[in-house]
Amino acid sequence: MIKSHTLASFGKVEVIINMKWIKRIMMLILILTLNELLISCVNKIDNLAQAKIYYNQHDYPLAFDILLKATANGNRNPEAQYALGYMYYYGLGIAKDQDIGRLWICKAAAQHYLPAMRACDVITQANHTQLSSFENASYMRN
Repeated sequence: MIKSHTLASFGKVEVIINMKWIKRIMMLILILTLNELLISCVNKIDNLAQAKIYYNQHDYPLAFDILLKATANGNRNPEAQYALGYMYYYGLGIAKDQDIGRLWICKAAAQHYLPAMRACDVITQANHTQLSSFENASYMRN
């Protein structure tokens, strides 16, 4: 016996929903949702792989643009964030901006991406040393 429920009654017409069809529809929605999630993950991987190809070909502006898109809209891909930060930090494909570079590298480090963690430590210490030297030099001039 097939289970069904009366959804609504409109005069002499009753809308009956078959529970078997509800399960099928729910399964279809789940499959479509998982499919979109997988496509999103593949696109992130494809973007990163494509950016690496352009980077290795020394086409830094194109690699930079791809990485910028890969990190847009809250995408939390630490490898792409690290690569973007690296390019900012050294001025590859974009005007050199070590502050923005440090921000992206440390953002990737906060997600426990090991190369970014190491780089964040190094550039943070280097920045602290530069600031300390500057402060000492300013103090010595007065």
